[in-house]
This record gives sequence, C-alpha cells and structure tokens, in this order.
Amino acid sequence: MKAWQRVGICAGFALSLLLLSLMLCQEYSGCFPESDLDNEAVMPVAPRSLLQEPGIPNQGSSSLRVLPPSSAAVVSTLRVPEAAINSLTRGSVSASEARDIYAFLESAGVPSGMTPVRLDAFKNDLMNMLRNLEAPPTDLTQELIRLHANPSQDLLLRVYALQHLATWYDQITGPLLLDERANPRARPPAEVAEVRRVLWDALNERRNGIAGTAILAHYHLAQNHPDFSVGEIGDKALELAGDDTCDAITRMSAMQVCGRMGLEAALSFATRLASDPSSGPLRITAIATLGDLGGEKERVLLVEIANDDNAQFRVACESALKKIGKRASSRGDDA
Repeated sequence: MKAWQRVGICAGFALSLLLLSLMLCQEYSGCFPESDLDNEAVMPVAPRSLLQEPGIPNQGSSSLRVLPPSSAAVVSTLRVPEAAINSLTRGSVSASEARDIYAFLESAGVPSGMTPVRLDAFKNDLMNMLRNLEAPPTDLTQELIRLHANPSQDLLLRVYALQHLATWYDQITGPLLLDERANPRARPPAEVAEVRRVLWDALNERRNGIAGTAILAHYHLAQNHPDFSVGEIGDKALELAGDDTCDAITRMSAMQVCGRMGLEAALSFATRLASDPSSGPLRITAIATLGDLGGEKERVLLVEIANDDNAQFRVACESALKKIGKRASSRGDDA
C-alpha cells in the first residue's frame, strides 16, 4: 500500500503549507524547499499522549478558559471532551462522544497554554484517529466537510480537513483489507460523490492556499481512482500555475503537479518565473519545474541563473540541471 494510501498527507507539503500560510500575512524574501509529494506527513502520536497537550487537563476540571482571537477583553469557556477522547484512544466512540469531539474540533479560540498552530496539530491528531477507527462514526464525512467549508474556521485547520477528506476518499472507496471482507469504512455512492465535489470546488479558492492543497489531492487520487480525470486535473494544474492572481502556495503546488505529469505547456510560465529574481519562492519551484520538463533551451537558462550570487537559486539550478542531464543521458543510451 502506497504512502498516500496509508496516510495521504505529504510531509514536505505540510511544512510548506505552514510556512507559506505565514508568508501570506507578511513579506518573505527567502525560499522554500521543493515539497516531497511521496512522503507521509502526520507523525504518529501515542494515543495516551493526546490528553497531555499543554493546557489540556487530564484530570479535574473539564473546561478551559479561552481567549477568542477577535477580542483580548472577552474570555469564554471551551469544554474539552475528556471522556470522548479517552474512548477514542481506546479505539471506539459512541455517537454522542463523536458529537462531543466534533464540537471541540469546530470550536473557536485558543486554550490557555497552547499556540494556534499547536491546537491545530492537536485537532489534526483527533481527525487522524477518527478516520483510522475500525468503525469510524457514520457522519465523519459530513464533519470533515463542515470543518473545511466553514470560511471563519482557522485556515490551517481547513487545510488539514481537506487533506483528511482526500485520504478519507481512499478509505471509503474500494477494498482496504487483504481478504474479501467488506470494507468497514465504505460509504454510499452519493456520499462518495459529495467528497469528490468538495475536493473539486476547493480548486476555486485561489487566494489562501486551499486550491494548492486540492490540486495535490487530485493528483494523488487520480493515480488509483478512475473517477478522477487525469486530463481535467492536468488542465486545472496548468490553469492554476499560470494564474498570476493565485496565491504563491497554490501556484507552487500546481507547478509541482505539472512537473510530475510531464505537462510541457507549463514551461512558458515556469521560464518566466525562473527568469524573474523578484518572484521569490515561486522562482525556486519554477526552477524545479524546468528541471522536470526542460531540455537544452532550459538547460542554458539554468546555467545562467546558477551563476547568480544567490546560493539558494544556485543549488536549485544544480538540482534541476542534474534532472535534465539524466534525461538527456537516458535518451542517448536508448539511441
């Protein structure tokens, strides 16, 4: 079983999501490493450690004082579903316990003692465990959709929910067991189709990184699911990568997909971005795309860029040049 099927969230991509989400809020002049589309992203957690997170009580009070991010003067109470989370760590939850966990997932504010990013990671762990239950809640699909579709929800949590929906699609379709027993996570065709619709609609959120998450999800799912059209995904990747109005993370993700799919039509805007010193992190990804797709013309450009004083671009060019050289050598061997 492939890494995407086991976990479905890519490690390098998750890191770039976090860094680029911060970039959307402030000017950033550095560069980011090319994300690895084949690695796992969510580090496994010891189930019993879930209730040991900073600020989350394991005993005594079952509530936390929460300071809503919109007001420093208002304090509310966020109840942590300790009993439900304990059941989750033991491998099963009742319908009422699932509802308690859903309420916590959808809650706003940051508990005392936690950072927003750490809270998102904790909620991500909960979604991961819910998906991987032997008998997941029957309404888990709807909860993941709610988390992703709520525009007032924390952006990183929306991204996590979308990633989980993509992995969930793998889990609720087709056999997951080595024998011929029924898939315990199987869902009705209408529900499966709804997940596809949500993933496709996410490609329209082009200002906040959501579309970048979605195009990577489509690329991976298309490898094993014929109901995802490779042609449509390629067209959408080209459209997103070439759209100057898209956010950086979406364009970077789309360019990676173009490179993986061998879409030479991407060379035009990849060349433009690679030639532009002001394109920032997009330039790094564009250089990598030239390495994935380019030939002699692009090799000459990469050599020119590699002579730049910027060590980061030089390293990226050297990597891209190796890819082009390897392809040229392979063609020569075939000849």
